[in-house]
Amino acid sequence: MALKAGEEPLYARVKREIKARIARGDYPARERLPSQVALCKVFEVSQITIRRAIEELVSEGILLARPGSGTYVVDSGREERRNAAQSTVAIFFRDIVGGYPLLRLLITSVREACGALGHRVQLLELPEDPAAMSATLSHVAAGVAGALLPSPVDIQVMARLREHAIPYVLLQNDLSDGFSYCVATDYASGIMDAALHLVEQGCRRLTLVTPEETRFSAGQMALGFELARRSAGGTDETFKVVQATYAEEHVFPIVKEWVQSAAVPDAVIFPSDAMANMATLVLQRYGIDVPRRTAVVGFGNVLHEEETPVPLTVVDPHSDRVGRAAMDMLQRLMRGEQPGRHRVKIRPELVVRASSRRRGG
Repeated sequence: MALKAGEEPLYARVKREIKARIARGDYPARERLPSQVALCKVFEVSQITIRRAIEELVSEGILLARPGSGTYVVDSGREERRNAAQSTVAIFFRDIVGGYPLLRLLITSVREACGALGHRVQLLELPEDPAAMSATLSHVAAGVAGALLPSPVDIQVMARLREHAIPYVLLQNDLSDGFSYCVATDYASGIMDAALHLVEQGCRRLTLVTPEETRFSAGQMALGFELARRSAGGTDETFKVVQATYAEEHVFPIVKEWVQSAAVPDAVIFPSDAMANMATLVLQRYGIDVPRRTAVVGFGNVLHEEETPVPLTVVDPHSDRVGRAAMDMLQRLMRGEQPGRHRVKIRPELVVRASSRRRGG
């Protein structure tokens, strides 16, 4: 049965059709649903569309995902549905594609930790419309045992979770409100290590590109850069901060402005590997050698060397450790225990490669 594109998203139409087939008995209660590959053929849509539809049906308690076994139709009148809700961890996000670039890595590590603990993960994209937001939160409140809230923090979500006594942990946030538990990368130490490394390589005019100020990472990165400036005896003219976003398309206008004003820095630190890689390509297009003329450092350690024109020096935030630490903290809260600390910071690691080596070694 082919579904044609229309105003309603394809995944929503697939979801509605699966629910209709369950109601008709085509997919009986407690029976395994056909595989995603098989459903792709039935509905003539991509596996991404099928996966999104199934994830939403799982979040609604209509389907139950059993790792290693398959996805089953839930008998709504049985204890199985309640048990599913009691072992569900929700991850809220605003924009999984254009938002925090390491969110996918965090989700992967959380999934692995949840699998080991016997939990399942429910991904929830927060709508912009207030009414839709309220409906989403009301539904979630009855269907999850715990939640993870990546940056930027949403106060409305936090308030609803507290109202229903659902434990939560903030990811890449550091909220000192006496109630919230937080796990974050120590961005400040990572950026400080990167900047001091560049100074050791002979760089004297450094620029840090940060994401928008609403991000927890932006202020922490700027703090680490400032600490490096003081340690190296730099000035505001030699250590500059440029605010952008995590989006790659902001790289070209930034580099173009440097070239046109004859103010290309000796070194640049970017908030993501993708931006650093794009900057290397743009700099080379303008005839600027990396690293001899301008050294480049990324953040994430997610690209293979064969994907970059010059092997990137990066700050590795160890996202896997962040995810595991968050789930360990959340698991304690879900058991009614109090974790030892409200805030846990994971120290990053500077991985030096060719894009910043100007003095050998």
